Amino acid sequence: MIPIPNSLKNLGIWLLVIGVGLILTALLFFSVISIYVGFKHSAEKGFWLPILVGILMFVGSSWLSWNLIKYFFRELRVKDIHLE
Repeated sequence: MIPIPNSLKNLGIWLLVIGVGLILTALLFFSVISIYVGFKHSAEKGFWLPILVGILMFVGSSWLSWNLIKYFFRELRVKDIHLE
């Protein structure tokens, strides 16, 4: 097996952090839009469903992003990967 240089591991982890961050930002944006649509149509029947889905998506993506950030920074502290 060919060893991967530390700079490539560091670059790969940072690209993964950026990609996951963009995906989670989009999920948070969609959850806020869903909550807004639910409140905007509060006079209609079933207005609570977009609000509920938006809140659940916001909480879920916030929890996921917090845990992924903790995991990635723990990975960056591994002895063979240095922040330079």
